[in-house]
Amino acid sequence: MRKRQSGFTLIELVVVIVILGILAATALPRFISITTDARIAKVKGMAGSLASGASLAHAAQLVAAVQPGISISMEGATVTMLNGYPTADTPGIGTAANVSTTDYSVSGSYIVAADTGHPNCAAIYTAATATLPFTVTSASATSANCS
Repeated sequence: MRKRQSGFTLIELVVVIVILGILAATALPRFISITTDARIAKVKGMAGSLASGASLAHAAQLVAAVQPGISISMEGATVTMLNGYPTADTPGIGTAANVSTTDYSVSGSYIVAADTGHPNCAAIYTAATATLPFTVTSASATSANCS
């Protein structure tokens, strides 16, 4: 009696390796763009936090019936105010929005970047003036700036 050997031939193994290579080549760009998408989502989330923090601080000031330039207390922390909204600094909007400097890079006139390696991937808070309310923009949170 003759024993029959079983297993894969060299050609079958090469075909499987080529198929796995093709799948990896098509999937890799997807994984790369996920980090960019995550940074964009992170910045847009912070833009929402900045807008919410400013609105909540404004509401708290109205409820307390204090002058527009008087600091208020939010959850035990003092928020500096100007023209009825938080100032564009850490004691102002940084405290109102509870910005974590370990998770974000903060610079300038309150620019909150996704991280130190991507300073242009940012949300920008502009303090209110006597005639205009605050603004928050995350227009720079694009694939070009966040990749």
